[in-house]
Amino acid sequence: MKTRHTSPFRQAVSVGVVATMLSLSSFNLEPASAARPFWTKSSSYIEGEFVYLVGTVSNMASLAEAKQQALVHGKLELMNFAKISEIDAEKLVLETRHSYVETNPDGSVNVFQLLRIPASTVLEAQTRLQAKRKAQAVELEASRKQLSNIHKVLLTRQQTIDEQTASLDTLIDHITKKQQGYAQKTQEIDQRQAEISQLELTIEEKFASIDDQMKQVSHLLQQYKTKGEAQTIKLNSLKDEEAKLQENEEEIQRIQQAVLTRLKKTGTMACQYISPGMAPADVKKVLGNPSGEKHSYANERYDTWAYGTSKVNFDAQGVVESVAGCQNQTP
Repeated sequence: MKTRHTSPFRQAVSVGVVATMLSLSSFNLEPASAARPFWTKSSSYIEGEFVYLVGTVSNMASLAEAKQQALVHGKLELMNFAKISEIDAEKLVLETRHSYVETNPDGSVNVFQLLRIPASTVLEAQTRLQAKRKAQAVELEASRKQLSNIHKVLLTRQQTIDEQTASLDTLIDHITKKQQGYAQKTQEIDQRQAEISQLELTIEEKFASIDDQMKQVSHLLQQYKTKGEAQTIKLNSLKDEEAKLQENEEEIQRIQQAVLTRLKKTGTMACQYISPGMAPADVKKVLGNPSGEKHSYANERYDTWAYGTSKVNFDAQGVVESVAGCQNQTP
């Protein structure tokens, strides 16, 4: 079914004819609905340079409240007629042209308010609304493009994260293989550490023996000085003691050399196998117990462990930060 479009001029003429016919019949004794003005039968229409709107309420107990509600309904009709928002409608001023009130048998009232507003004002509001909607459309398109760009950036970052994750997995596999290699060497290092500990005990015993022998030599020298008749016997005894001291000194030098060799080896191993980020337990698995430790005053961790001439330094988190003394190591 085709829709018939009527020009504003023809609408105005038609409304005028209807108004004339209704005015001629207004003196007839008919029901209340028949006695209503012609404009109560429309919700909105255009006449001349004005837009007319009808606000209607029924069965209201208060006449003042009914008129107020009729004005609100009139603005709703304006919104429907001009296709504008409530905010834009609130800015427009409606002129009340006529009010028609009916009293119902129960005492309630029906109120019809005829309101008008210049058509140019409505057109301006529609123009502003269209411009606003165009601006919003442009803003929405800009937001869409911005969101698209953000989405692309996020995809690029996700790809970078995936690549970094794969690289991290490879690094973890590499570290795991190294730790497995360190575990294989742990038993040998522990055995060597036990041998070194035994050598240290032997050195301590030798030093104690040397102290006893020195005391004996001092005692013999004292006797040699005080007893001239036993000089020859004591001289021979001193020579024997000197020979024993010479032997002990050679033994000490051999032990000392073994200790130095051991210290140099553990220092070299610390430079070769200890890497930043290793935990203290991993360091002990590789090198065994340190020959010396330095405590921290803040968190009571071992800040520095000594292995020969090398020093393993730990950071505040308790992991290896660096290995010092490696520049003095020779292959």
